[in-house]
Amino acid sequence: MNTEPTEFLNDEQVDKLKEADAKFIFDQAEKQLKDVLETSSVIVSRTATLITITIGLTVALLGFVFNRMNANSFCDHQIIAASCGIIYLYGICFYLRENIKGHEYATIGDEPKSLGIDYFFNEKIKDEQRIIEYYYACSANYQTRIRNGKETNNKRWGIYDRSLLLLIFLPAFVIAVFIIL
Repeated sequence: MNTEPTEFLNDEQVDKLKEADAKFIFDQAEKQLKDVLETSSVIVSRTATLITITIGLTVALLGFVFNRMNANSFCDHQIIAASCGIIYLYGICFYLRENIKGHEYATIGDEPKSLGIDYFFNEKIKDEQRIIEYYYACSANYQTRIRNGKETNNKRWGIYDRSLLLLIFLPAFVIAVFIIL
């Protein structure tokens, strides 16, 4: 059963909201937004670990290439294969940087200035209904932030997964280059 709403709430549903309903919706939206932000932190942490591993492998291959060049003073198949591996690893690092670049993230809560606007204090909204309107407005803002955050996280997970797969194939790539040479 698909329970994904096509829109947040329609006008009829908003008119029927009680304070407890609005508070429940707000609390659920806040939990979802916290989860989206925590997932984002996990992606950054895992990406940083993967970049550290990739840079470590790059440095090791560079050390191998320099050592081999000093010992032989010329280029051989091993140096070329290792150099291709360095370029391959650099490409992975370059691709991963998208996940740790600064992104604009939604925060939890709304700025007070967005809640002190005339809309909430007009004659159409009774004083006892104002809190419901606040909850609804904040929940609607959260819904947008949740959707945008999930889209960003899905893109970043894709980058992470593809990069991890490329890193797993590094040995096969270097061996293939060596065999071809």
